[in-house]
Amino acid sequence: MKQLKLGGLSAILLTVIYTIGIVMQGTILNTGHLETVAERFAFAGQHANLMILWVSLLYIIFGVILIVLTVAIHDMITIHNGFMSRLITGFGLVWSTLVIASGMIYNNGLLTALKFDSVAIYEMTQTIHSSIGGNNEIIGGIWTLLIVMAGFKYQLFPKWVGVIGLGAGVGGVLTMVPSLYESTIMVFALGQMVWWIGIGIHLLRKKVIYG
Repeated sequence: MKQLKLGGLSAILLTVIYTIGIVMQGTILNTGHLETVAERFAFAGQHANLMILWVSLLYIIFGVILIVLTVAIHDMITIHNGFMSRLITGFGLVWSTLVIASGMIYNNGLLTALKFDSVAIYEMTQTIHSSIGGNNEIIGGIWTLLIVMAGFKYQLFPKWVGVIGLGAGVGGVLTMVPSLYESTIMVFALGQMVWWIGIGIHLLRKKVIYG
């Protein structure tokens, strides 16, 4: 498969994964009614296989696919600005690494906590998992904003795609402010889903192939 079309497919797959993850979190894996760590641990134990599958999809597989999109965008931008392309790639790979590591830590930590029936291990696992892969989206936000900047400057994507990406990127950066997290995380997530669809369709239709 040609490079940019693979990148376009990857972008659309990221939205599919987000959608599946959000639906699962809001239905069969909804823990919003659980108030204590012990209750969440008991819930995770009862749904361990499904939790591991969900985390593997939303973090590990997501992170791998994100690498493919990052490299495709690198090849697209590098003919215009090598430094910008490398900067975008750097942030994309760091974000992918954090997301993948977060998923692996959660899965292994959950299995260890269940093995020793330890709420403390589970709480520690959740803390590390959230710290590097969930409760602060500044790296993903910066990556998005850099792509948006390059897109506007070199007219790489339709303007509406850039506007959606701009909103998503700002939302991601603002998640670093604890008091704004709840109101900005969904702006980032939902904005990126639409942005990825726009990027994906554009790359799949693009005639010029780089590399």
